[in-house]
Amino acid sequence: MLKVDNKADLFHYRTLLFILCFLLLALIGRYYYLQVIEYDRHFSKSQINRVKAVTTYAPRGLILDRSGEILVDNYPTYILTVKPYKLEDKEAIFEELAPILDTNLDELNRRYKKYYRSKFLPTIIGKNLSFKQISEIEERRLDFPGFEYKRFDERIYPSPFNEAHFLGYLREVDRDTIPYLDKSLLYRAGELIGWQGVEKQYEKQLRFSKGINYVEVDTYGREIFELEENKIPAFPGENLVLSIDSNLQKFVKGLLAEKKGSVIISDVNSGEILSMVSSPSYDCLLYTSPSPRDGLLSRMPSSA
Repeated sequence: MLKVDNKADLFHYRTLLFILCFLLLALIGRYYYLQVIEYDRHFSKSQINRVKAVTTYAPRGLILDRSGEILVDNYPTYILTVKPYKLEDKEAIFEELAPILDTNLDELNRRYKKYYRSKFLPTIIGKNLSFKQISEIEERRLDFPGFEYKRFDERIYPSPFNEAHFLGYLREVDRDTIPYLDKSLLYRAGELIGWQGVEKQYEKQLRFSKGINYVEVDTYGREIFELEENKIPAFPGENLVLSIDSNLQKFVKGLLAEKKGSVIISDVNSGEILSMVSSPSYDCLLYTSPSPRDGLLSRMPSSA
């Protein structure tokens, strides 16, 4: 019997070997492209997923009288924010969160709508958080994805004279006012801006400069540890020393008690304003929460 080579099988074998070699070379080429040529782009993406940039804040500058007495100070409070794109079931999450914040679902939805800017930017949900509230939120971290709390400095007025017409007051920035503000100061919804009086006139001097911290997070968004490299520190605003004399201001305020009128006293030689009082007036505490330093309970400001 004659023996004939199976040429068809040999051809198929060589064809299969060629295809395997081609696929292997294509795989190596793709690997080289991704790991070498496209390294910078993919490394940046992985860093975005692994590292979270956290904006840090510093206190506004203090306001003092000519002798150094503090007229306007800062007190640390805590705010709660959420990144909208992580809210898969917003209504259900808000229903669980409302009792912790001592509020209701309608109020949380109102705040969310007021401070919403983008699904990727933090939206303010609550202010003046107590340590008990922070602890409850932290204990249920997995139930509240995308929620973060951070320190926020609020104005207090230790001086007995704190008329808003003179010192001014702070107002929260919202989406409607941001387009009209100085873009170089990088305002965000929910931050405070000087709106009247000295606070408004010297806003650039009193306002802090923001910083950035980089934090490594796990797949659940929980912070693992803070990275030390590339940190940008936040700097407090400059302190402002006025020409006002506190003792003279108190004296004039006493003279105008239960009366209507205005008094301005200036130094004729230098032109400095030593006292400026108007009656009747209203104090700056109307625009802020009561200070825990005075033994009062914190509450949500009416403007929030």
